[in-house]
Amino acid sequence: MLYLLIAVVLCLLVPWLPWLVYRRLPRGPLPPLAQGQLHQLAEALQGGAPLEEVAALPAEEKQTRTDVTLPEGSMLTAGAEQRDQPEGAAEPGRGKESDSAPVRSASAPLRLTFPSYWWVNIVLVAIMMPGMYLLGAGWAVLFHYLGEEHARTFEPVLFLFKPFSYGIVCVLPAFMLGICSSMLLALLCTRLLLGRSRFREALSWMEGYVNARSGGSLDRDTRVLAVFAVCVSALSTLYVWQVMNWYLRFGEDQIAIKRLLGSGEEVYSYADVDQVVLTTWPKEQLHLRFRNGRTWETDDTFHMPQGPERARLLDLLQGKTGKPIIHARLITDVPGW
Repeated sequence: MLYLLIAVVLCLLVPWLPWLVYRRLPRGPLPPLAQGQLHQLAEALQGGAPLEEVAALPAEEKQTRTDVTLPEGSMLTAGAEQRDQPEGAAEPGRGKESDSAPVRSASAPLRLTFPSYWWVNIVLVAIMMPGMYLLGAGWAVLFHYLGEEHARTFEPVLFLFKPFSYGIVCVLPAFMLGICSSMLLALLCTRLLLGRSRFREALSWMEGYVNARSGGSLDRDTRVLAVFAVCVSALSTLYVWQVMNWYLRFGEDQIAIKRLLGSGEEVYSYADVDQVVLTTWPKEQLHLRFRNGRTWETDDTFHMPQGPERARLLDLLQGKTGKPIIHARLITDVPGW
């Protein structure tokens, strides 16, 4: 039971890695842009619309400057009011000693290390694409190990049918866990490649780019990742639990069947077996038919044993059920099936 619980815990927690990492990523404001860059950005977002609207002046008013309507309280209007004050008038809250203070030049705006971080997306995809396949294969190997160890905990029986490979049968959950864990791998490699400061710049640039293009937000993205994590974790957990409890056991006095989509174990006595059929095409398969009409077959998941194990299984069925083994090419060739 321990190995099954480990598989369940992994299926529950790993899909939440993208959500957790996205929430914990360092974020900060981008360096301030120059005035010309702000105008270019505004024109690009507004489709070339002018930033200010020039107010029409009456013809009789003779003015030497053009008035521009700006929002009240903005920095530009504050500067204009300051210019309109008479010379020598002190600003409120400042002493006379400020008149003699030298005027400081505005500091140059900070610049990004790279003008664009679009190429970081290419790096992330280049790492994630092979990473999700490699990590998915690793998760499949781990599922196979956990399934085999869990099967060893079943009670002793005369013969046991179980999936031939838990890793292959659980390939879809393993692939989904590979996608989730590859996101963490891609971010870690990108962090090592860029360094701390440039990695923070890249995150801020990409977040601002997405917000400007699609109106996205951190809250919306985290909700999407949370829904994805809930769906993947729930479906993966349910599927892995069912696969690792998928078997047929031949005991001393009974046959126990746990089907993939079944909620419980079906128990039959050997006297309940109505027919035992062995088909040969396209490959050798064992078929059992019970008196209640239910059937079971080896199909592609439970492989028919070969060599001495095959002979031991057929002798067991013939001796316990008292039924002859019917040989046929196809199961549809058997009368009454």
